[in-house]
Amino acid sequence: MTTDSRTRPTAEYSSGLAEMSPAYFGLVMATGIVSLAALMMEHYAIALGLFYLNIGQYAVLLYALRAWRYPRRFFGDMVAHLTGPGYFTTVAGTGILASQFMVLDENIVVGKFLRMLAILLGYA
Repeated sequence: MTTDSRTRPTAEYSSGLAEMSPAYFGLVMATGIVSLAALMMEHYAIALGLFYLNIGQYAVLLYALRAWRYPRRFFGDMVAHLTGPGYFTTVAGTGILASQFMVLDENIVVGKFLRMLAILLGYA
């Protein structure tokens, strides 16, 4: 590999993408839970701030690029005993984000879409 400055960030990004743990969606799940709890405690600014943060985290963590670029690693992680259960956080994080859209944003359309996606991911 060359040490050209134009190729270095791509190589580092690709390596990080290949090594990404399926359990990173636990971040989305936990942020969403704290956001909904803040809403219940009437801390609306915190709840909305965490909601918007969660949308960004969800977008960044989408595994579609990893599945497309590294299909053997992606699907190999699914059946491995150590990494396979980490994919459950994808289902839970998607469901929590759906709840945030329905409760915080009153966006039933996006909430239902994410809820259906969570159901599909649960069956996958």
